[in-house]
Amino acid sequence: MNGQVPSLLDRPKHERIRSKAAALREVFYEGDPLTGLERDIERMYVTEKYTKQQKYKKRNSMRFKVVWSMSDFNRLQEQKNYRMNDMEYFGTSKPTFIPFDLDDSLSHMYTHQDIMKTNKVRRIFSYFTDTKAYQRGQKRSQMQSMILLQRILMYIDSWEFVNSMDIPNDFHINHSIANMHIWLLHQRLRDFSENKFAFQLREELIDAYNTMTSQEMDEVDVLRKAKKIEDLDNYMFAIRRNFDFHFYINGKSVENPYYKVDALVWSSIFHEKVPRYSEQVYKMSEYLIQHFKYLQSLKFTDIERGEVDWSAYKVPFNYQTKVERINPPLSEEDFQREHDSPYKVKKYHYSFRLPEELTEDNLQRTYINLCTNAFFHNKDKTVREENLDLDSLTSQEREKVIYKLKKELEDMSAVADHQDSFFSPVMKSPTQTQFGIWKKNLFIPLTDQLEEQAQRKFDEQNEAKRRAKEQNLAFRQEVSGLHDIDAQDRKLQ
Repeated sequence: MNGQVPSLLDRPKHERIRSKAAALREVFYEGDPLTGLERDIERMYVTEKYTKQQKYKKRNSMRFKVVWSMSDFNRLQEQKNYRMNDMEYFGTSKPTFIPFDLDDSLSHMYTHQDIMKTNKVRRIFSYFTDTKAYQRGQKRSQMQSMILLQRILMYIDSWEFVNSMDIPNDFHINHSIANMHIWLLHQRLRDFSENKFAFQLREELIDAYNTMTSQEMDEVDVLRKAKKIEDLDNYMFAIRRNFDFHFYINGKSVENPYYKVDALVWSSIFHEKVPRYSEQVYKMSEYLIQHFKYLQSLKFTDIERGEVDWSAYKVPFNYQTKVERINPPLSEEDFQREHDSPYKVKKYHYSFRLPEELTEDNLQRTYINLCTNAFFHNKDKTVREENLDLDSLTSQEREKVIYKLKKELEDMSAVADHQDSFFSPVMKSPTQTQFGIWKKNLFIPLTDQLEEQAQRKFDEQNEAKRRAKEQNLAFRQEVSGLHDIDAQDRKLQ
């Protein structure tokens, strides 16, 4: 502790003392090492104690009064470090969990029945209602999804995540971060296309998340609560659909996920409530990509047991450089000029309608990704590149086919903002209004979009001609630093 190094003669004694101290510290903070049966008995005890404590809060009856501590609550959530040891000395800045082994718990059911001397009829009834249902079935998937969601929520509320990622205290942002973690698990479970239990688990995971949203909103005293819950669920669904389009459908972002990922995070997670090029945006962008890659290494059993290592420390130190290398930020002057411009498609917004994304090559790749079973079932593609041979067409036919491709992509990639069925038809809620604000640039009608691109090119050509004409004038010499024509224009306005 004081920095001294033991001598070679005292080294064995020092190692014995050190290992004994480590064992005592582990017992103090994590408890005695338990067998599967002992852990199952402890789980039953803590669950029954929690049930009595909830009854006492509801009925205020002394016969249900128990001493319920934070350590008990952490043990109920199956944390290894349930005493939450001091992170300054031991570095446990996040909760670590015991693997959720439901099969091991089911194997101890017969031992519990022997201890309780359960009769034969009751054993048979328990086999069909509990054992068989939790071996494989909806009950098993529901319990696993609740455990996964609980561990996600506890991690994103941990000291490590909140402080490392610099997360603001905002409901929409925190709810969208949880939604991002749900999507990461959902897309990985979708890879196990031939596993019907993976399909069931991913559907139950979304249901558990929507149920949690409803429970959180039930405590809020607002009018038309059911409608607002429905709008919020569809809001989160539209964001998950955006993630799907970015990582699996859009040709350029499928090829390189870093392409426009900062704009995606700024819109879909931070909802434009933080500065566009802040460190928070770049950190969360790298966090999303790193965990997207990490989850590809997990097996279905790892996710079932809740052994997902969420960690903000997966973000490398050069996170901003990696994102900016693909997405160069606008200067402060260019950002302000773009913000004040009349164009609907802003360069700093997340949009699938930039000129480089509307090329023939990218349209073909995007269309193939969108119209394929591989996206949902990991199987062969139903639309192949050789069926979209544009080189054999005349210029007029090619232009017609490209226009049809754009229109079909526009129809197939519509989200909640443009489908009234996603929201209740009574009136637009504030949630839908907010969704429309930051989504308004995503799906602009094709004719307006082409007209705007032509106008933007025309303006750029006029600006280039003006600068070329005035390049020899004194106030155009930027090296001298005497005058700036753009600054002068702003002052005159």
